[in-house]
Amino acid sequence: MKKRIRGRRSPASIRAGMGAALFLAAILAAAPPAGAAGRSSFSLGYGTSLIMRGDWGSGFEGALFLGLWKQSGIHVELDLVSNSNAFTSGGGAIIDAGVWKAIDAGWGRSILLIGFNFSEGHPYEADLNGFGMHFGFRQEFWLGKHFGLYGRAMLRLWLNAEELDAVSPAISGGAAFKF
Repeated sequence: MKKRIRGRRSPASIRAGMGAALFLAAILAAAPPAGAAGRSSFSLGYGTSLIMRGDWGSGFEGALFLGLWKQSGIHVELDLVSNSNAFTSGGGAIIDAGVWKAIDAGWGRSILLIGFNFSEGHPYEADLNGFGMHFGFRQEFWLGKHFGLYGRAMLRLWLNAEELDAVSPAISGGAAFKF
């Protein structure tokens, strides 16, 4: 029988959360006004991420990148976890939300991601509920004015990891569309 001890968060996780919040504020303060906004995009793809007990989960994903400032904005991503060795039935979802900053705006746009993530799901064998933050990198290759391909690498840090692995890498790829 495992006994779980619940209590106050460690000062390290509080400092990490404060550091992420300050970094988000610095990106937003350095951005040009909304009048210089770039184009927005959405993407559809497939990815995999470390879920729990060293097992990986995979599934479809969708992302929305709103260009609120020149070369930066807000992103919201949804990863559906439908296949994993950690559980045999059910699944879950991971939502990532935060800010993005493009490094290069050419046909191959590199994007830095930072923000917070939430997970939800109750497969028979596990509890996938969690809250944390993420740091990531996304590379886009635009093949035309409105269509391109992307690849994403992300590191999720779960702050209340009960059954989820505390540090969870994720990779994905798919098609991107500008509007």
